[in-house]
Amino acid sequence: EDIGCAFQIADDVLDASASSAELGKTPGKDARQRKATFATVLGTDAARAEAARRVERAVDRLHRVRLDSPLLEDLAHFMISRRS
Repeated sequence: EDIGCAFQIADDVLDASASSAELGKTPGKDARQRKATFATVLGTDAARAEAARRVERAVDRLHRVRLDSPLLEDLAHFMISRRS
């Protein structure tokens, strides 16, 4: 749940802040459609922070169940740092 939500938040932030060249598509679609997204409700900085919090919570859960997977951890962190 946290990983899926973090991915959606990152997608919302990209739509609100990335350029067409970075995205490979026209950004701002959510704002034009007046969608309530994490980026529009929280602002981009707070949305990024929430995505990071959710990734850390998901990674912590992996550790609690003793699932040591650097690959999954790297993937989780990549999802919220991607630029497209």
